[in-house]
Amino acid sequence: RLDARRDDLGLLWVRDSVTGDSWSGYAGANAPVAAVSLPTGFRVTQIGADFVVGVARDSLDVERVEILSLARQPATVDRGPPIGRLTASGDSAMYRQLVGLMVAQEQFYADHASYTASVDSLAIKGSANLRVLGIAGDRRQWSALVVDRATGATCGVWVGGLAPPGWLDGTPVCGR
Repeated sequence: RLDARRDDLGLLWVRDSVTGDSWSGYAGANAPVAAVSLPTGFRVTQIGADFVVGVARDSLDVERVEILSLARQPATVDRGPPIGRLTASGDSAMYRQLVGLMVAQEQFYADHASYTASVDSLAIKGSANLRVLGIAGDRRQWSALVVDRATGATCGVWVGGLAPPGWLDGTPVCGR
């Protein structure tokens, strides 16, 4: 039986019809860009950015809802569509700065019903080694790019509206 789900980031997840326990994530018509193995008998109901929700049965055949963590592989602009690995990328100061911008934009939106294009309007802590190169925002969408002054490496994000080719809405993309 073919089973497929679209996740919160736009990836199409398809269940392996032979084993039933493995799922592959596709960003387009090419080879899978992600994979996950789930416990035997786990029935998926939703796949999110960093979680899988489903129904499992215990030894007494009682159903219970379970939420499993989903880690994604690191993303780079060079290697195709961004899929992000929130836990691994979270170790980088640049990624943390971008996540700080994301949280600050959501706080600004909660107060003003619009995103801002001014970094000065956001309550964020900056880093001397990092520079917010660009930020754009309006009522429905915003984007930002953070640059490491020493290496020139960048991380960017696009939220709302039509994302640039190869980007997934709301998913940080890091590369050069």
